[in-house]
Amino acid sequence: TSTPIVCVGSVDIAIVIDRSSTMNTTETDGRKKLVWAKEAAVGLVDNIIASGRTNIRISVSSFGAQGNSGTRTLANTYDSTLDIGPTNNYQAVKTAINNIVYRQSGTCIQCGLRIGNNSLLTPSTTNSKFVILLSDGMANHVWDGTTSSAKSLAIAEANGGRANGI
Repeated sequence: TSTPIVCVGSVDIAIVIDRSSTMNTTETDGRKKLVWAKEAAVGLVDNIIASGRTNIRISVSSFGAQGNSGTRTLANTYDSTLDIGPTNNYQAVKTAINNIVYRQSGTCIQCGLRIGNNSLLTPSTTNSKFVILLSDGMANHVWDGTTSSAKSLAIAEANGGRANGI
């Protein structure tokens, strides 16, 4: 059992989930890492539901090897995605989480963070904002699908969120 989350004020949370090839590997208990990440995310939502709070909005994004706009140097199946924008329809959030599947290899943490951060900025609210990143990997791709400077650009994206109060 876990203690339900209790928030005093309104909160926006972006759950950002890695769906790269390493998340598709099977662990010693027979489950894939992506299954673990999805179970953790659904567990968070279940705790929010158990708290009875409706002032918590959640968005979900999943990331592959590139962003979902720009040069599209890779096939569309590599795109990162906003699976659901900020909402307090928690059943819809859980459905969005459960619908995330592995598509292609490549880990663009910058992409996931950018989409998650942006989901918390529109529409603008005074809510407290948080991003929860669920990944097993190391950044090896950037927004346009290339592989240069992936780690430093992922860090810059995280710092950009911090600059916006996330």
